[in-house]
Amino acid sequence: MVSPELLNNGLDKGIDYLSSLSSFSGAIKWATPSWDLFLFTAYAGAVLFLVFSFSRAKLPLMLLSIYVSVVLMNCLSPLSNWLNQKSSLSYLWRIVIFLIVFLIVYNLVSRLSLFSGAGLGSFWQTILFGFFLVGLFISIIFSFLPSQILNHFMILTQNIFVNEPARSLWLILPILSLVFVRRRF
Repeated sequence: MVSPELLNNGLDKGIDYLSSLSSFSGAIKWATPSWDLFLFTAYAGAVLFLVFSFSRAKLPLMLLSIYVSVVLMNCLSPLSNWLNQKSSLSYLWRIVIFLIVFLIVYNLVSRLSLFSGAGLGSFWQTILFGFFLVGLFISIIFSFLPSQILNHFMILTQNIFVNEPARSLWLILPILSLVFVRRRF
C-alpha cells in the first residue's frame, strides 16, 4: 500500500510538471510561430511519415545508412574544409552532401537486403524507433549548422538536439531501441 506522504509528494511533483507544461504552451505564440514550433511539428510529421510510408524492415536499414553516412562525412572533412574557404554557406553544402551520401548508402544497403524479412515488433515499437531515428537525423543536421543559426532556437530545443550530451544520446538511443524492440535480426 502507498503511504499518504509518498502519494502527496508524487501529486505535488505531477502538479508542478503540469504547470510547467502549461507555462511552456502559454509561451508559444500561435499567431507568430517560431522555428522551434515548426521543428517539433515537422518532427512529429516525419515520425508519422516514416511509420506509415516505410515497411518495418526498412527502418533499421535507414539507421544503418545514417550511421554510415556520418562516418563517410567525417572522411570527407577535406571537402568540408575546402567548402569553408570557398563559401559562407558551407553548412548548406555539408547538409546537401550528407543527404546525398545518405540516399546513396540507403539505396546500396537496401539492395543488399541485410535485414530481409526482419521487421520491428508492434506498431508502438515502430513509432518509438521512428521517434529516435528522426531525432538522430535532426541532431546530425543541427551539427552542421553554425552557432549563429542555432542561437535562434529556444534553449529547450538546443538542449534536446544540439549540446554534446544530447547528441550522444541521439546516437545511442536508436541502437538501444533496436536492441529492445527487435524480435530477430
